[in-house]
Amino acid sequence: MMFAHYFGDSRWRKLARAWEYSAGINCPSAEISLLEEAQPSGEPWLSRGYKPETAWNTIKLRAWRDAVNDNAGKDIVLMDADTLVLGDLAPAFVHDFDIGYTPRPGRHPLNGGVVFVRGTDAAIQFINDWYDRNMKIMNDADNLRRLLRKYGGVNQASLGLLLKESSGVRFRKFDCIKWNSVDETWQHYDGTANVVHYKGALREMLFMDEYKQDGSPMVRLANLWKCMSGAAEPQAVAQ
Repeated sequence: MMFAHYFGDSRWRKLARAWEYSAGINCPSAEISLLEEAQPSGEPWLSRGYKPETAWNTIKLRAWRDAVNDNAGKDIVLMDADTLVLGDLAPAFVHDFDIGYTPRPGRHPLNGGVVFVRGTDAAIQFINDWYDRNMKIMNDADNLRRLLRKYGGVNQASLGLLLKESSGVRFRKFDCIKWNSVDETWQHYDGTANVVHYKGALREMLFMDEYKQDGSPMVRLANLWKCMSGAAEPQAVAQ
């Protein structure tokens, strides 16, 4: 099973539809679930001066937790909706693990936008503990600010801490360049990545009317997303 969650503004809807389409054509045997929520309001963190994405990612993690518990026993790939699936993810599950994640080469030690979850009791408990730790951090503003400097996001911070502390959980590291290509690995894109994560400057390119076609990896990735998004839109209209 593959699961993604997003808040329903126009940009994120396009990103999510492209994710859903790419997952469908590249993971034909997978059950694909995409959850849309309205933009959050009334959450206590939104009034505490936190960056909106910090609150949004906490709500996303809650949706991930619920999806794992609602589908106990299933192998699940939890994914950010600004990813694109470019290869079959089923081979990840030939390995023996409970939780799989992608260490990140660069300033931040990992990225939490693609997480592989086995349908084991240990994996389910870990996801529940991840959300609980995330909430604990959200309720400690000083600790949150300190951890954001190291990890870059609250989901990454809570995940990173639990990876160090948890016992009885089998972890597996998946190469970021292949399973969750981010800022530091885009320049190495050679067509073999199974997942590309469209963050920051690359995400902004997706919504530009034009940009210089210089053949660079970022331009090739932006062009690829636009093709996927264009193919996804007729399907969305038909639904």
